[in-house]
Amino acid sequence: MHFVIRARFLAGYTGWEWPPSPARLFKALVAVSRHGVTHADSSLEWLEEQDAPIVLTSHANRMRSRLRRFVPNNSEVDPKTGNAEWPAARASKEPERFHAWHVDPPAEVAYVWSVAGQSTQADIIAAIARRVASLGKGEDFVIARGEYANEIPSGPVRYRPGSLRDAFKLEVPARGCLSVCCELFRRRAADPSWNTIHELPAMGTHLEAYSPDNGEVVRMRPPIAIFGLWKDGSRRAFDVRLLRVPVGQCRHLLAKCLNEAAAEIASDSTEREEMVRLGQGLLCGHAVDGGKREGPHAAVVPLPSVLGPHPDGRVRRVAVVGFGCTDPRAIEFFEAVAALLHGRELVDGGAATGVRFQREHDEDWFSLLTRPSAVWESVTPVVLERPEFLRKDWERLGHARRRHQARAGDARAAQELDRAIAERREALVRAAVDRLGIGEPVDVESSRAPWRAGAHAASQYRTAGYLRQSPRFHVRVSFREPVPGPIVIGRGRYMGFGLMRPLP
Repeated sequence: MHFVIRARFLAGYTGWEWPPSPARLFKALVAVSRHGVTHADSSLEWLEEQDAPIVLTSHANRMRSRLRRFVPNNSEVDPKTGNAEWPAARASKEPERFHAWHVDPPAEVAYVWSVAGQSTQADIIAAIARRVASLGKGEDFVIARGEYANEIPSGPVRYRPGSLRDAFKLEVPARGCLSVCCELFRRRAADPSWNTIHELPAMGTHLEAYSPDNGEVVRMRPPIAIFGLWKDGSRRAFDVRLLRVPVGQCRHLLAKCLNEAAAEIASDSTEREEMVRLGQGLLCGHAVDGGKREGPHAAVVPLPSVLGPHPDGRVRRVAVVGFGCTDPRAIEFFEAVAALLHGRELVDGGAATGVRFQREHDEDWFSLLTRPSAVWESVTPVVLERPEFLRKDWERLGHARRRHQARAGDARAAQELDRAIAERREALVRAAVDRLGIGEPVDVESSRAPWRAGAHAASQYRTAGYLRQSPRFHVRVSFREPVPGPIVIGRGRYMGFGLMRPLP
């Protein structure tokens, strides 16, 4: 049997690490147990003696926050002036930057302990957990509960303790953790300025190595920023068939914000030049030599209105997806640019349009992009990366002869030609999916007509340049196992084409 404590975050998470360490949960339980819970100490001592728990979490990505909190300075010397301060006069505040995370819905973390069976101690811990209001900083509001389970619950990501490979470390309570917490409370109650935790005989915790469960591959999701399009206090809607209009205007803004973000993050001119080169490649898709970047880079993805009972397919939101932004430095730069995009006005041909970006955190739209599913279908048509057939292929198939036979009423020849074309389309779509490395497709369907209301026939979408050279279709792809998004495939994936949505 297993004892599980679940905590669902109500307003985001700003802690230092994700997932929150088991020691962080234990200290939150200790804090709320001081308010008259019977036999709380014996139950907490029972919990600290248990082995390190399995941790189940939602996917999360670190975000850059432009906000700062100011915390009281409890030291005896003012770090700004170097002068001694009396306790009554310690009013200086120290700035601290928020550590923001975007957690996929449901924004939940669960801690799982193996137990022999139901017990009084576990029941008391469950009662204490219901009192926990925050897990981490004071603004990390949660609803927590304790429960029993016969099997380990399922979760998007499962981390097991005791690993020696591909591991990260979390603090876990050890024997004596409750005593350390109580001594900490006692000393601070006697002297509010006391902050020398190292004077305690032991911290009461130890570091435990965690890693994804055996056989589970955790795909790191690229950072995503969703912006609403607003003009004169109401949403501005674009025709989805003219994807180039919002995409081109957004890419113009990306290029303008790139230099501002580099100047904000960099500490000197050399670092600023490095950040500009990084941004030109990852955000604008420009290679060092001025050509086109071959590797993954940020995609501007218009989001047609396909949610709700009456979808009209109009574009009222745009998502910027940071493909290729995998290391912390690139993610920080992406979030800096996304923060600068908020409130900016779109420009078309050098003239202001009056349409402004406003960043949104709508969970329904994040779910549309990222929710795991075994079946994905296109919202905007997929532009094939190669023609269906080259000239020599058409000659081999005898295209002219088959077309003549089809016109003459030879149904068998027409069916053979259609089957060959369908197989070629399927091979091209499979190759595009394989390049993403997200899973093995077991079935691929293609159609010129849309799968759902709100979309349009593939031929109605305007293309130009290299996108006009390849055919485009709506596709539906089925995988062996559910795979998470975002999934954008095809030749125009960085320009709004090939956006896929998960099906229930």
